[in-house]
Amino acid sequence: MSEVISIAVDGGEMDIYLDRPAGGAPWPAIVLTYHREGIDDFTKWVARRHAETGYLVAVPEVAHRIPASVLPKERKQHLKDPEIVADIAATVAHLKTRPDVMADRLAIAGHCMGGHILFVAACALPDFACAVACYPTGMFESWGGGAAPFDQLARLNFPVIGFFGNEDHNPSPQDADRIDAELTRLRIEHVYHRYPGAAHGFQRPTKDEPAIRAAQADSWQKTFAFLAEKLAVSARAAG
Repeated sequence: MSEVISIAVDGGEMDIYLDRPAGGAPWPAIVLTYHREGIDDFTKWVARRHAETGYLVAVPEVAHRIPASVLPKERKQHLKDPEIVADIAATVAHLKTRPDVMADRLAIAGHCMGGHILFVAACALPDFACAVACYPTGMFESWGGGAAPFDQLARLNFPVIGFFGNEDHNPSPQDADRIDAELTRLRIEHVYHRYPGAAHGFQRPTKDEPAIRAAQADSWQKTFAFLAEKLAVSARAAG
């Protein structure tokens, strides 16, 4: 079941796209950070997959300060990290007030530029038990001032699982290696999975080459197993 709600942030209003399981509340919750296209069909599909597996999913519209006339693909250049942190913090605060959410079982997940958003928020907020990063971009750049996500990784205090395509250019395999090495140096629990023959956006269900289908199946299975372990719930419908 999906719906759009609105919460107050910094004197304004921010929409949150919510999807949740059919029954069995309260549930663990996932803050889902979106890719460059925003809250589109793919983002809603990802939210549905998680909801069908037993999680309430909240997708904050972090572009709410940007005029609606700006196209989704052009909004990235207007986003600012301090405002992103405020938006994710407000989303978490809302989730913790909901009777249908297990307030101590929160995760954060994201695709593409959502990886930048994910790590900026994860490094600033103590509320999450784990993170799922799918081909995160923007790890070495700052949006609106301050340190890049890569340079804040020492502030992470929970495990991370990541998924990367070996044919991707952003993030490239070298980018993935660099992030992997830094997390290892910092002794932050993490596991990274690499997929041959997979380029950027390989989790999109519209991509059906054999290597990509294999990457999709494996990455989703590992995602739900990781979440089940870190959030201590059974992985229903993990296939």
